[in-house]
Amino acid sequence: MRTPLLSRNSVQQEVERFNRECLVGHAGFLHKDDGRVLPTFVERPAQEMGGRCVAWFEGVRGCYVTNRFVPLR
Repeated sequence: MRTPLLSRNSVQQEVERFNRECLVGHAGFLHKDDGRVLPTFVERPAQEMGGRCVAWFEGVRGCYVTNRFVPLR
């Protein structure tokens, strides 16, 4: 499932929102491409990459778009 590209301002707003709400170490569940749901933690802050808001998560190689992460509140 591809995430639609957002405007640069929208992506930057999403990056700022994610980093404000999900600090490094924040726990949650990542919905992976293969359909599995992985309990994980935010490993590195979000940033814009290729017109999308992405972050890095513990136990996952590479980054994922942040809307695939469901944080525990």
